[in-house]
Amino acid sequence: MELSVVISHYRSRPLLKLCLDSVRRAVGSRQAQITVSDSATEAGPMAAFAAEYPEVQWLWHGENVGYAKLINHGLQKSQGEFALILNADIIVLEGAVGALLEYLRAHPRVAVAGPQLLNIDETRQDSAFRFYSPAVILSRRTWLGRLKWFRRKLAAFRRADRLAVVVPEPVDWLMGSALCVRREALNAIGPFDERFFMYFEDVDLCRRFWEAGWEVHYVPQAKTIHYHQQQSRSRSIFDALLNPYTRIHILSAIKYFRKYGLKVPRYGT
Repeated sequence: MELSVVISHYRSRPLLKLCLDSVRRAVGSRQAQITVSDSATEAGPMAAFAAEYPEVQWLWHGENVGYAKLINHGLQKSQGEFALILNADIIVLEGAVGALLEYLRAHPRVAVAGPQLLNIDETRQDSAFRFYSPAVILSRRTWLGRLKWFRRKLAAFRRADRLAVVVPEPVDWLMGSALCVRREALNAIGPFDERFFMYFEDVDLCRRFWEAGWEVHYVPQAKTIHYHQQQSRSRSIFDALLNPYTRIHILSAIKYFRKYGLKVPRYGT
């Protein structure tokens, strides 16, 4: 089978419906296996909804097991040569699947290709980045991001010098909300690291691909809409620690830097 689609879902049924409907349209007549890996939901309450999508394989998890474990379970239960990994808040636009598959077939050393992510108003959303440094964490999650030195660090992290680029190019890492992964490469380096409950599992995966000799590319011709809600920057470090998402992000960052150290490699543009 050429393509598996693995969708992670956590209590967002209206968005999941939009996602699944878009996947149906995007896949079209292409042979594909679609899997929804559902967190913190029992099969019973979702039975009627699931029945609307008889072609979908449903994997139920009665508790919140984290993004990495959800996706890994979906990947284990699928066989496609390529795996399109999606959050349930992604809408796949026309031509995106074909563009990603065509690119991966034309570039055999590319392990993962990421589409352009758009906001609902079709403005561009950041999805391709350079690797994290501790300064970037502080810039993103605290008021320090308003200071000039930290703003420069954040701009470099966001690849602000490359925002006008409209052709595919190598990047350090891609946001995990929408990724098309080559199964051969994934088998070579192993699945998502489940020690990252939420955040940094995508950074870690891309870094392992690069370190193993594979490449990570951003393919802006493939477009998706991401119903992403930006977490507001906390006013102080103490405020940040009171925000549950910020706490998870910081804990994942600590795990990441413990794993790799503070050195910040540069592989992409």
